[in-house]
Amino acid sequence: MVRVKHLTAVLASLAVAVAPVMSLTYWVDKSCLEYPAGPGKTVNLRDGGAFKEAFRMARIAGRRIDKLNLHGKGKNLELARAYNYIFTDDPGKTRTIRRGPEWREKYKSIGFDTVKNVVKDTLTSIGNDWEETRERVGSNVRFYCDNSSRFIYHPVENQFIDHINSVATDFTCSSSGMDNLAAFETHHRTPNVPDEDNKGDVSVITLCDHAFNLARLRGKPEMPIPLTHNDLMRLGRLKDKSSVDWFDTLSHTILHELTHTPRYLHDDHEWNDDEDEDPDTAETGGWESVVMQDEENTAFNADSYAFFGKLALFMEGNPHDGKKAYALDHDYIKRIEKLPRGRLRHYPGLEKRGLSWVPRIFRD
Repeated sequence: MVRVKHLTAVLASLAVAVAPVMSLTYWVDKSCLEYPAGPGKTVNLRDGGAFKEAFRMARIAGRRIDKLNLHGKGKNLELARAYNYIFTDDPGKTRTIRRGPEWREKYKSIGFDTVKNVVKDTLTSIGNDWEETRERVGSNVRFYCDNSSRFIYHPVENQFIDHINSVATDFTCSSSGMDNLAAFETHHRTPNVPDEDNKGDVSVITLCDHAFNLARLRGKPEMPIPLTHNDLMRLGRLKDKSSVDWFDTLSHTILHELTHTPRYLHDDHEWNDDEDEDPDTAETGGWESVVMQDEENTAFNADSYAFFGKLALFMEGNPHDGKKAYALDHDYIKRIEKLPRGRLRHYPGLEKRGLSWVPRIFRD
């Protein structure tokens, strides 16, 4: 159950942690360019727009951060509500937080910042700093869609090793208990990295078969594996009472995984229902997990960014249905306990003019 209270953001005179501005590159393996989509059919994540949409979601959300106003109107108000629900923060009076130990060690900083700064930095960077390269060696992030088949288990280290990229992980797409794993990221390098591939951060993101199988459930014969939210809008899937949780696309997954990379170092924070004390059943993804996160984790939770990005995209309007813009149901303003449903609604006029004022909502 969601609990409500007023949060006070105190901006102390602390050293603000800022990651260096940098140009970042990503490389896409052929397994993502010819993924099987049925007899004689394949899908191409590059041509299908999955990467383009992931960066666009971040760019749209990032450029609106400074405009968010819980007392405003129109898109800036609606997105401010979404920001408030997701990050437990008032964008006009943001609170102070501290980055995690891995980030502090990497950037040699005490790590104090504000929620708004962390969110804006993450989204603005993902939306603007990345470009594709056709050269794997030297790229910062490498994408694979091979269901982690290139990883080899090494019993001595008790890890799975990708010898192509010299990275290690504790689990893969096919590990026991990982049937619902959509993707994973690792940036832990192995010893003996080739000199030519040891010049800066390297991260490897593997999209699992489960991510594509989820997309198949949303598809139609003319589009067996929709890759993007735009694809789902083209298929007529975005409509009143749709759940934001239902739009679990490849572009959503890509944005989520990018926030794990060394530039950002966000995590998959677990959430347990108050009545469930079994850590093995903790959730690390999905809308309910996002809006029920502990306050100190919201700005460092990878799925928070994927959902915020998709809500920003939906508020831009559906290009296949008269540019109708969708926002979170206003019912949650007075009935906050229903927020985990994540229901979307089209509000006439949101595309062109402002909506009426709504009160601020804060979670305990």
